[in-house]
Parts: sequence; C-alpha cells; structure tokens
Amino acid sequence: MKRISLALIAFLIVSSLLSGQTVLSSLAAKDARSMAMGGAFTSLGSGYQSFYGNPAGFASGRFMLTLANASAWGYVKPSIDNIDVLTSAINELSGGSSGGAGGTAALIQTVGGLITSNGLGAGASAGLGFTGGGWGIGATAIGDAYARGATLLGTSLVGSGQVNFIGGIAVTLGPKDFNLKLGGDVRPFVRVDTAMSVMSLLGSMAAATADPVAGIMGNEANYGLGLLADLGAIMTAGPLAVGLSIRDIGAPFNYYSTTLADLGTAINDPTGLSFTSATFAPDITAGLSFAPMPAFLSWLVDPVAYVEVRDALALLEPDANIWNSLHAGAEIKLLNFIYLRGGLSQGYMSVGGGVDLLILQGDIGVFTEEMGAHPGDQGRSGVAANVRLHF
Repeated sequence: MKRISLALIAFLIVSSLLSGQTVLSSLAAKDARSMAMGGAFTSLGSGYQSFYGNPAGFASGRFMLTLANASAWGYVKPSIDNIDVLTSAINELSGGSSGGAGGTAALIQTVGGLITSNGLGAGASAGLGFTGGGWGIGATAIGDAYARGATLLGTSLVGSGQVNFIGGIAVTLGPKDFNLKLGGDVRPFVRVDTAMSVMSLLGSMAAATADPVAGIMGNEANYGLGLLADLGAIMTAGPLAVGLSIRDIGAPFNYYSTTLADLGTAINDPTGLSFTSATFAPDITAGLSFAPMPAFLSWLVDPVAYVEVRDALALLEPDANIWNSLHAGAEIKLLNFIYLRGGLSQGYMSVGGGVDLLILQGDIGVFTEEMGAHPGDQGRSGVAANVRLHF
C-alpha cells in the first residue's frame, strides 16, 4: 500500500510540472461495440481492441490477423426529425436550393439547430494488425471533428487526427482460469489538431462561387511527432476479471504551427516553424467483468457484464463524483455469432448489437456521452458502426 501511495504522489508531482505545457487529450476510435455498452470495454479488451485499450489483451484469446478494421461515427441524435434536418442541409450544399442569401440563411438555420442542441460532427478510423500469443503489432489512423456552442455565432469546428504505429508484448502468469496478464506497448505517432469558424465554413460552402476546400486548407493546424507507451494488467479468477490500463505515457514533444495546406511539407521539414512544448494527459482506466455461463453452454448463450471507471485519478480530487467516470454495460452472445448489447455511460443509456460471421464482423451502437463537467450537463448523442475483416 505504501508503494502504491508513493507512486501516486510521484505521478501527481510529474503532472503538476507539466501544467505549463499544451496538454492534449487521448484520441481513440468510437468503437461500436464499446459505445453500445456505455464505453465500458477499454481495460478488458482483447484482440484488435487491445491496440486502443489494454495491451495485456495481447495475451488473451486466439491468434488474430486483422486485415482491415474500419469504423465511422456521427454526432447526431438518430431521430426522424434530425434525418430530415440533415437531408435539408445536404440539399443546400448540393445546390438543391440554389445557394444565394436565402439558401445560405436556410443552411445556417438548419445546421445551427443541430449544433446548439446536441452538437454536430463525425469521425472515422482504420487499422490493421496482428495480436495473440503475447504479441501485438499494428497501425491505426483516427480522425474526429465536432462543433457545439450555445449559439452558432462564434462556434468553432474542432478537428483532430492521429496515426499510430504499435508494437507490444504481453505475458501470462498462472493457469488458464486463474492468472495475471501483464503487457505494454510503444507507439510512434503523428498528431494534428485544427479549428475553424463554423459560420465562415458554412458561408464558404453555401456560396456558389467560393472554393470551400481552399477555405478549409487555409486554416491553422498544429502538429507533433513523438513516442507514447501504454501499460496494462488483467487478472482472471474464474468468471471474474479485473483490468487496469495506463495509456498515453510519454515525454514532451514539439508542437508546431502551420496550415492544413502546408501540413505535408511541414512534417517533412519543420525548419523555421514556431512551436510550443506539448504532452498527453495519461489516461488511467480500471474495469471489472463477470461472465457467469460455464464453458460448455457458452456456445448457446454467453452473457458478460462490465463496469469501468475512466480517468481514475480524478476520483482523488476533493469534489470528485464517481458518476463522472462510471461506465457500465452488458453483452449477450447468442449461438456464438449474434451479439446484443446495452449500457450506461455517466447516467446516459446506450444500445447496439452485432454479428460475427467467421472472418467478417459487423457492429453498431447508439450512444450518449457527457461533454460537460457534471452528469446531465451536456450530453452528446451519436451512432457508431464498425466492420472488421480478420482471420
């Protein structure tokens, strides 16, 4: 216990020393399986999920070669009214309402309602890799953009992208049903962040004579290259499993300023560019799972329950509220290939499902997550889908 306390104190001291730097948040894919379970599938993931969850998962499950993994998500409430609103906006952008002042005003009103109520945005990720037998080698690319404000005027669309190359190992200590898995990986990465005014973007896209791509590419972009590490542990005791992952451990790196148009050139040669020092805020997640069904019946029905606490260090703060970090969910596998899922994320419900057809797996999830300081302040709803080709 004394060693754990000393480690936490040292961690907090290091964190305080980084307060003068630009601190970046972790950028992870909105995995449809996890989002359908309230986001409660990070510290106990295995296979491909280990690349953005717990590297101890490299020692779990069978050997898996993922030739392609593609995910996409949108930040919009999946309702008929919102579909109609988006359809109207797309018609404006495609010239269905002839641009001009009237068309621009209608477009701003249409999109503005979505941005001020739920926020509007989208993201995608792609990757491939090999996991199993204690090894994990792969690459992932993630992009995410989101806009939300009390009013449309002055709201910015904030976008981030990151490419990771991952190499890691894991070991299993103990027999199959009672063991401890320990793992770690290193991740060379490239990170890009940008922001642009929603009003200027909409005006440029709605004007018939404007070049919206040129307008977007002229925006400022910040980027950095560096090396991150992740550590994890998973302890299994019969139907119970406990997981702990610490992600985004790394030294400060140069965070350069350029434009989106000059990004490729700048990454190859940053000479003369202004920069600041940046670092990542380490992400600590702890989770628990319970799988009660005996192995000889699991092919028929196999329920698993998950509970997870994100940003665990925040619970040490005096005004900490566990609801800010709590995620819970459940998954029921039927006939070894059909999945039904549901969960709670900071008090918000989520739901989804999927199928696993030997080498092709597809998942979908509808979710809401908290963007404010307290549960119920600023929920953001969305839909995520995922397709994976693996052997």
